[in-house]
Amino acid sequence: TGKDADDSLSDVPYIKGSWFLQYLEEKFGRENFDAFLRGYFDHFAFQSITTDQFVGYLKANLLDKYPGKVSMAEVDAWLHQPGIPA
Repeated sequence: TGKDADDSLSDVPYIKGSWFLQYLEEKFGRENFDAFLRGYFDHFAFQSITTDQFVGYLKANLLDKYPGKVSMAEVDAWLHQPGIPA
């Protein structure tokens, strides 16, 4: 009724997503994270994916390769809990 649909949306998910990617880069290092991103874009080129697919790829190609840097509990907190994890 005369309202712009974009006015009801929030930037919070996009900002949180950006911070999550920066967090991963900080934890794994620029070189390792860049390699992960190149592989991710090659693997999922021109596709939409689900959160579960992203988490599976993240686990197999970053978390499992560099154990002890980021736990699945930390990933779950970023993806499924409100706010920014401490």
